[in-house]
Amino acid sequence: MDRRFFFKYIKEQMKDSVAVYLSEASTFKNPKALVDPVVCQGKEDPDCNLCIDQCSDKKALFSTGLGMPMLKLDLCDGCNKCVTVCPTKAISIIEKEDHPFAQRRRF
Repeated sequence: MDRRFFFKYIKEQMKDSVAVYLSEASTFKNPKALVDPVVCQGKEDPDCNLCIDQCSDKKALFSTGLGMPMLKLDLCDGCNKCVTVCPTKAISIIEKEDHPFAQRRRF
């Protein structure tokens, strides 16, 4: 899968986003960050890293060296610090069960 196809796919999937306002995010049982790769300016400005710098002690957000931050879903505590510093509003907080990268268990 090439990079262009990947971002086009993500953009199409984000049309029906499950993101909510921050005031509603505080009621989540298991909040997690979601980075929109289409909106994130890290691709154009690899030195941005504002969200990575604000991430809590667990360091759920980390740099890949490709510009856009990656998220370790299990380390994210949904603290909203990354959301508040993102200049392009590319990060939102959603319920973990709604996260596109959350592993679903099958019984």
